Amino acid sequence: MREAFRMNKEELREAVGQKDLQLALVFIFRNAGRGNIRRIHYGTIENDIKDVMSKIISAISRPQ
Repeated sequence: MREAFRMNKEELREAVGQKDLQLALVFIFRNAGRGNIRRIHYGTIENDIKDVMSKIISAISRPQ
C-alpha cells in the first residue's frame, strides 16, 4: 500500500497544493472477502489506492 501511494501521490499533492490545503491520510487494509492476503496482487492494491485518491481529488476540486 505504501509503495502504491508513493508512486501515485503527485496528482493528489498538486490538487491539495492548488487549494492551499493540508491533508493527512491513513490507509487501513481490510481483507473484505478477497481471500488469502498473500494472493492479492500489487496491481489490485494500486488500483484501489488510485480510486480513493481520485475521489479525494474530485472532492477537493469541487467549487464550494
